[in-house]
Amino acid sequence: MYPWPCCTIQGTGNNYNISTALSLVKTGPISPGSVLPAGVLGYWQWLGGTFGPNLQVEAFTLTNPITLVYPPCTVSNTPIVVNLPTVSTSSLRTNGSTSGTTPFTIALTCPSASSGLTMSIELDAAGAASNITGVLLPTSGTSAGVGVQLLNQSFNPVTLGTPTVVGSTSAVPYNLRYYAAYYRTGTLTVGTLTAGATITLSYK
Repeated sequence: MYPWPCCTIQGTGNNYNISTALSLVKTGPISPGSVLPAGVLGYWQWLGGTFGPNLQVEAFTLTNPITLVYPPCTVSNTPIVVNLPTVSTSSLRTNGSTSGTTPFTIALTCPSASSGLTMSIELDAAGAASNITGVLLPTSGTSAGVGVQLLNQSFNPVTLGTPTVVGSTSAVPYNLRYYAAYYRTGTLTVGTLTAGATITLSYK
């Protein structure tokens, strides 16, 4: 690309073939969800001067708007498998009792471009919903009257389906500690069970 003014016109006509590329340049903070609207981003213009009127010879148009988002954090230890121990029915004597509490970790890795954002995590039941806080109903198995309750690092039941702020994102990997435990929901039948949950991360 030549700086203006650049060229000497010979005769009555000239042909020009110039390769052009457009780049987006960050000039300040960008809020997640910011939109670059569709429309003309720039154009080539012939400044006529003594050779005639100014003429816009080519426009660079963005057909669809672009939504700008931060690079996401990732769960580096997925899938997370939590194996609860075998317990006796005597440890689950009444409805609402728990047993076999087992820790597990959600390991997060965030790119440096996303550092300093407030991050929230949402846990949801992968199977049927329960009306008991933090309790996942079995998705398979032969047992009955028991589910799996998720607890946060303070051993409080997790409110499923609700984002919870867990801190600020950092380029340094860090772990979130949770716990899972059997939770008696009704009349017990001895057997096996499998329950599942999904993880959603959000930033602002």
